[in-house]
Amino acid sequence: LVSLVREIERLYEARGYFYAKATLSPPVHDGNRDVYQITISEGPSLALREITFQGNHTATVDSLQSIMETKPESVWPLRVWNPRFLQRELIESDLIGLRSLYENLGFLHATVGYEIEQIDEARIRLVIKIDEGTRSEIREVETSVSDAFTAVSEVAAEPLIVQSQLHVGDPFDRSAIEHERARMEGELLQKGFPTTSVTTELSPEEGLVRFIAVPGNQVYVDDISISGNVFTREEVIRRELAVGPGDLWNAELVQQSEQGRYRTGLFSNVAIQPVDGVLDS
Repeated sequence: LVSLVREIERLYEARGYFYAKATLSPPVHDGNRDVYQITISEGPSLALREITFQGNHTATVDSLQSIMETKPESVWPLRVWNPRFLQRELIESDLIGLRSLYENLGFLHATVGYEIEQIDEARIRLVIKIDEGTRSEIREVETSVSDAFTAVSEVAAEPLIVQSQLHVGDPFDRSAIEHERARMEGELLQKGFPTTSVTTELSPEEGLVRFIAVPGNQVYVDDISISGNVFTREEVIRRELAVGPGDLWNAELVQQSEQGRYRTGLFSNVAIQPVDGVLDS
């Protein structure tokens, strides 16, 4: 019954009755049954006219609005064509999303709340109140190779050390850290490590960012065989390849070679891949 009462209130909220209250009275005994009464106080129907933000010194209004599922009514000149209403559960979900956004920007202790302001008898304003707090900074950046690989050969691990472009004093921004992780992984791909990945270990409270290369084998192009070319001579195809025997397997150059063949208009399907399907040596 308690969940039923809350569901009734949710139904009213979805129709603009944000302050609607459903009250469950104690049961009245009627012979062999208990009779419950739910009393509903609807209150006024209130459209959400606008959403404003206070205290957002770092995040833009656009970035905050993009996180939120709660939206204000859409207004065309002289008329409302898409009324919107407040719903408590949706607001609480939005607050979680906004806190997560600030945490990703390095504001680990940011607080986000809200207030509702009455504009007139039929419209309200949602005010999102933000206290960003102090932004955490990067205090240490480490790049390394996984211990298992280093134990086998420190010399073999050296090509896998990619220097990070993050610096001490930079904001502890998770999106920037992820962008740097992807960049480092891409650099390793160009060095001939097609199965290498880069992982991160983060300690926001300590300001530590650690990038760890999880290596595979460095791969070279041994020989190139060409098949399926019925009308185009093999030497013409080889002349346009961006990689050749003895080169490191560079995923970017391999992709360029494939795209270059498509652009000639001579081929409907081009695939450059290991003969056995495995990039292992």
